[in-house]
Amino acid sequence: MMAEGFQQNRMFHSDLGINKDHFKMFRIPQKGDHYTIVDGMPFINGEKSDWRFLLPLILLDGHSATLENQAVAYQFTMTDPNDLFRRKGTREVYNDYFPNGTWVNPWSASIKDEDFQFLHVEGKSINEMDSYTIKQDYYWAMGDNRDDSLDSRFWGFVPFNHILGEALFVYFSLNLETWIPRFNRIATVLK
Repeated sequence: MMAEGFQQNRMFHSDLGINKDHFKMFRIPQKGDHYTIVDGMPFINGEKSDWRFLLPLILLDGHSATLENQAVAYQFTMTDPNDLFRRKGTREVYNDYFPNGTWVNPWSASIKDEDFQFLHVEGKSINEMDSYTIKQDYYWAMGDNRDDSLDSRFWGFVPFNHILGEALFVYFSLNLETWIPRFNRIATVLK
């Protein structure tokens, strides 16, 4: 809740008055949601949905998944292959990063159902499901350091009962146009 007359600073600045980043619509899963697949089309709580808004598998750090068919095995991990280039300072991809299968960049290629027969996570086969009901309220936690935060992109969704605490007061407030602290807001108790 913001005090009357208080204007929230823009998160992304643009001379045109629009957001520089392009955000796609997404749906936050909620406890009791029921996901079904009818004739190859996804439905959420009985309403037709779009495949682009469903995330069929979330890999946590240290885990891997493999899509297999008779000829090829595709290995996936939480690490974006482009991070290997950024973090290591080289544009060379070495085979030892992908020792158990063919290297496929899931961020630049689409794998269709007919391209694989089996999905294995940590060596265990995953069964295909035609419906799923969410058991708890889950939240997506996004860190403030977009490129290097260890947030839900790293450890997945957070169940509501794992969120502890609440905001009590404003620790620090900065006017982003002048870079001068807003002393009248610092230590303000939140209602």
